[in-house]
Amino acid sequence: MRNLLIFPLFFLLASFYYQSGNKTDTIKPVAAEKHKAFRLSYIFAGMGSNGYSLFPAFHVIENTFFYTHEQDGFMYTPADRQKPDTILSGIFRTTSIDSIINLIKPIKDTLVYRLNSGIMSGGIDYLNISTDSIKVNFELVNTSDSIAEKIVAILNSYIPSNQRKIWLFK
Repeated sequence: MRNLLIFPLFFLLASFYYQSGNKTDTIKPVAAEKHKAFRLSYIFAGMGSNGYSLFPAFHVIENTFFYTHEQDGFMYTPADRQKPDTILSGIFRTTSIDSIINLIKPIKDTLVYRLNSGIMSGGIDYLNISTDSIKVNFELVNTSDSIAEKIVAILNSYIPSNQRKIWLFK
């Protein structure tokens, strides 16, 4: 139970790491004015035997995306932690942003939490999306959500077929 409380803290720290300007020095596109506040972060945190490995992560800031492999282990000292491996980055299309916003608009809560308590290992998928007027966080513990699946499909369309895709537990 303690790990379930610590993982969200790790995810928040990882999100701030990317939003603070890390890796944005190489790409500086001009975002459409209506998407200046768009932020999206997806990261997987492994539990049990899946812990402390490098897993796919996807971050969008305005209309710039970064696809990385990151270590979900937060108990390492900074010297022991593996550095995130940036696989690719580029422009995140306005149509993709609009599609994601249309998917999350009907959600009334700010947290979509799903739990499959029958699995001891596996992991937690964190998907955080925010605009100037909407904020939705998905926390999916060894399970999935139909809206999150559609969003992940949009994210996967940016990942080449020779790279590891993002997946949700089904």
